[in-house]
Amino acid sequence: MLSIVSVDSPRLSWVVPLTRTGLQQSGYQVVASTQDRPETSPDVWDSGMVDSVENSGVVWGGRPIPPHSRIFWTVRIRDDRGTISDWAPVVPLDSAAYSLADWNAEWIAPPPTHSASIDVCPETSSAVASARVSIAGWGPARISIDGTAVGPDELDPTDSSLSRATARTYDVTDLVVASHGPFVLSVVASLGHYRLVLDRPRVLAELRVSFADGTELVVGTSRDWTSTPTSLAVDEPFYLEEHDAGAVQPSAVRTPLEVVPHDASPASPSIVVPNVGPPVRVVRTVIGSLIGRPTLGIRVFDLGENVSARVELRLDGVSVGQRITSVQGEKLTPGGRVDTTNIRLPDDSHRERQVFAVVCDSEHVEATPWFAVHGFRYVEVAGLDDAATVAVSARVLHSDVERVGTLTTSVEELDRLVDYAVRTQLNNTHGLPEDCPTREQGGWTGDASVSAEAALSHLDMAGVYRNWLADVALDAKTDGGILGISPQLQGAFGEQPPDPVWGSVITEIPWQLWRTTGDAWQIEPLLPTMRRWADWQLGTLVDGVVRNAAISYGADWLALEQTPPVLLQTGAVVVSLRALGDIEEAVGNAQAAATRRSQADAVIARAKEQLRDPVEGTWGNDSQGSSAVALVAGLADPLDIPGLRARLAAAVHARGDRLASGFAATKAVVRALADADGGSSLLAAVRQTEQPGIGAMLIDGPGTFWETWWIDNDNIGVASLDHIGLAAPFAAWVWRDVAGLRLLEPGFRRFALDPRLLSAVTSSQFSRETARGTITASWHLADGVYRAELTVPVGSIAEVTCPGANAVMLDDRPARTQTDDSGRRFVIVGSGEHAVTVEYRATAVAPVVARPPKKRADVGEVWLSDGNSSRWTTVNRETTVSVADTDLICTPVFHEPIAAPTLDVSIPDFAAGETEWLVLEQDGPLDLSEASFAFASFDVDNSGIVGRAVRVAMRLTSVDGEHRESVARPLPIAWNRVAVELDGWEGRSRVVEVMVGIRWTDEFDTALGPPVPLPPVPRRFSFRVGRIGWTSAPRTW
Repeated sequence: MLSIVSVDSPRLSWVVPLTRTGLQQSGYQVVASTQDRPETSPDVWDSGMVDSVENSGVVWGGRPIPPHSRIFWTVRIRDDRGTISDWAPVVPLDSAAYSLADWNAEWIAPPPTHSASIDVCPETSSAVASARVSIAGWGPARISIDGTAVGPDELDPTDSSLSRATARTYDVTDLVVASHGPFVLSVVASLGHYRLVLDRPRVLAELRVSFADGTELVVGTSRDWTSTPTSLAVDEPFYLEEHDAGAVQPSAVRTPLEVVPHDASPASPSIVVPNVGPPVRVVRTVIGSLIGRPTLGIRVFDLGENVSARVELRLDGVSVGQRITSVQGEKLTPGGRVDTTNIRLPDDSHRERQVFAVVCDSEHVEATPWFAVHGFRYVEVAGLDDAATVAVSARVLHSDVERVGTLTTSVEELDRLVDYAVRTQLNNTHGLPEDCPTREQGGWTGDASVSAEAALSHLDMAGVYRNWLADVALDAKTDGGILGISPQLQGAFGEQPPDPVWGSVITEIPWQLWRTTGDAWQIEPLLPTMRRWADWQLGTLVDGVVRNAAISYGADWLALEQTPPVLLQTGAVVVSLRALGDIEEAVGNAQAAATRRSQADAVIARAKEQLRDPVEGTWGNDSQGSSAVALVAGLADPLDIPGLRARLAAAVHARGDRLASGFAATKAVVRALADADGGSSLLAAVRQTEQPGIGAMLIDGPGTFWETWWIDNDNIGVASLDHIGLAAPFAAWVWRDVAGLRLLEPGFRRFALDPRLLSAVTSSQFSRETARGTITASWHLADGVYRAELTVPVGSIAEVTCPGANAVMLDDRPARTQTDDSGRRFVIVGSGEHAVTVEYRATAVAPVVARPPKKRADVGEVWLSDGNSSRWTTVNRETTVSVADTDLICTPVFHEPIAAPTLDVSIPDFAAGETEWLVLEQDGPLDLSEASFAFASFDVDNSGIVGRAVRVAMRLTSVDGEHRESVARPLPIAWNRVAVELDGWEGRSRVVEVMVGIRWTDEFDTALGPPVPLPPVPRRFSFRVGRIGWTSAPRTW
């Protein structure tokens, strides 16, 4: 595959070699040419010597590069002493089609499992000088020339929004030369992830052959192409790919293909651009080991690690026509068979997934899928005779991103954590960041957002993110909302609505990219989308906090304890606004930056009024996530910070050194704990090896991280064992706080070596590629001496932290230190190799085991749940109520259960517009004189009423007939609280009736799903009620 520039005036970057301490670039000269010696014939561009220290994102100043061409460029620099370097090695720049206008091809839609082909007949006898083939489309495709696959180890084109397609280009000179004349150009395409929006894949392909006599042959997809069946007998993405070479008839009729009509639905994209990300291809092979024959004809193999790969079978002693299958999975049943139940979805839980099948056409067969990429550790091969032999391997396939960061420490668990994070990230990157390589392979925006900091620490993900974020922007709603999954290929009923947390990916990843690379130009095209998103977020505010969002994904997806969505989402708005402010400032929009920061400050002020306990200084429901979001999003008052940190650390310790947060809050929890004690609590969590917990994943896992804190065999659809969401923030912490590489200015123009866990981690070594060059560092603490050795690349400045108060030696000379506002001592060094030594003995940080004492005595009562029972009757006699006396695990997606007892309510026919009430049986009037508010919780996950406006309610009536009522909009995968304000109500001293209820109207509401057709009458509906009571505490969520 060729590396293709995406614009005709590309940005240029280079790294200045470090040849002496203190070296700096003071100028550069770029030359470019159509010849391979641009320094002698710069016919495209000669910049002359430019006075500049810039070496990254340098603007192209030469003639625009035409499509379908190649030029060559090089650079030399002038250093701070005026010395001019030698020319750098010459680098080619290849271009293909920049847009659809540059293609000489039309969209075709060959039938799945069929090949689209054309006979190519060169009209010249001149020698072939070069040949390239480009392909774009919707669905992965396999190109061949005379039956030889072009890039068989690749997976392209990458999934994209239905508003565009991306292209790849291959050098096929050798294959065209080998044809010795006429040849057949063919393409087989799969529906892939487009199966819910298309009935056939779409393909745009073009071959360009240049001859020595200067002529050119261009062949593109058109109505001249024909289709024929292939050995691909079944292509059902996620389920089965089957090949049967014996079924292919050599004399099969070639059926003419029509081009895709302009009025097709969906319309073929008018935006066709080069893919700016790295290739998606096979990068290594892992050999499987036979571990069992659990039953006749079945053999099970273990790869030793979870991989994202294409299985490869090498079969001997099989019979012609014999069908062999392999099932790929992440775990085994107790009986030793491959188990795929954890990677199924609720609507296909009965069906086997990740199956590859081959019908043998000889005694020896080597077979691998053309398109299917599975996530697995184990392979079960079936259909074999006892005498047959089989060898199994996995051809590991993902985006071939460069490894830019490696580190080790003195703590084995931390090294393993980083290794797992890298492997898990790679397994979930196939042209875009995905949720898992098994169940969906979808671009969930929340997953990508929380993992970006860690991913960019290990891997050069810039191209992947830039390519994918273009789809995120194109898929955005017209009002600015960012979808939960992009590309949006889930069909009309599968669109995931915008959430203020998940959608913040559109500011978070661009901010991370700018911070990591220092290049604002990479993200500037996304600014209009970011601005609309920020305005959309502001539109979800009611009285200054988020109460008008379309959805919240699980009140902190898969958390062991819930955090109120209003707090998670309001914190996300603040973080997005501040990130956008930074980006606006970076591109020179100072006034816009000030406006966004002012908006963030206004949200914080209103959040303090509504979500903070004014006496205790706590936030939300005082969960781990509540404290962490308040700290990290900057909501908390400075005076509250010590108490919140102590509460958070004590809460983690109280759970046995376990985090209880989910996808939305774990990043904040990890960052807040690191700030609280340098990471002692996090290290304890990593070393806690019992499920649930991060440490258990390092012991019980298949070499990758899990979707949940424990291996969940009960919840189908959320139990992947190859998922980056929960663990990525821990890897980012190891880089930032344990190894100590702390980014201070974008692009590593300024950074710190600042390890913060010296009491427990005594050494670390790391290497990190940056836009300036390679940072390497090694530090250790032994025998009362801390020594750090550091290489600072040209163009960077480093602050080296000096622990303690003793004298510091820098490069074997006494050094003067500086101190920042936090009290950190450091020395400043420029480019070069440096060593810092200081006498220091670390003091272990004592873990926080107790929360700060309460400042206020609250009173209240729980009538139902948390061990308290009460009797409830229904107004509708047809409705039934049963008591759940044990804690129920919430399904189909886990969310924190409410301690028993709870009520299960079943409505035989739920009529629109009518409230179904439950009434508390009372012995007499209730005195709630001290109550601030009353509350009730509802769990309404139910398939009976989908995509409609469901509301839950609570009503209290006083002896004089006056009542107080509150209505709430429940969200899925969570217990939803409705609260009735009682403060100041005179009737609260004699409450004669307490009611909780539910109703729905036939109005579209994304909170509970897409607008699918309603079921016929009678419409059965069930829900759960729990934790009903009152309290004198102020309402903070």
